[in-house]
Amino acid sequence: MKKLQLDVTRSLYDTDGYRHTLVTATPLQIVTMLEGFYWLWDRATGRCLLEGMGHARLCNHVPPGEDAQARRNPVAETRAFLEAQSVIRSAALGPRDIDDTPAGPQDLAH
Repeated sequence: MKKLQLDVTRSLYDTDGYRHTLVTATPLQIVTMLEGFYWLWDRATGRCLLEGMGHARLCNHVPPGEDAQARRNPVAETRAFLEAQSVIRSAALGPRDIDDTPAGPQDLAH
């Protein structure tokens, strides 16, 4: 069996210096939460297993400040994009709670 490189009893940080909250871990994978999002990581390599996020890594120490700071803005944009896509998908698939019938003259305020 592979040696487990990430120690889940210690703090977990991504390559951008954000501290993740441990949700669960197996010998092969780690699930963390950050800013309301779940993240899936390969436990042996620390590589993010989410589609499009393979460049992200998880480790037990805070990465060097300049390196992490240089990557924060693109990562924030990626996270915002992923959140927007999730909201759009949920809205498209979920029940509609709004009345989208066209307003008539009776609906105008007097």
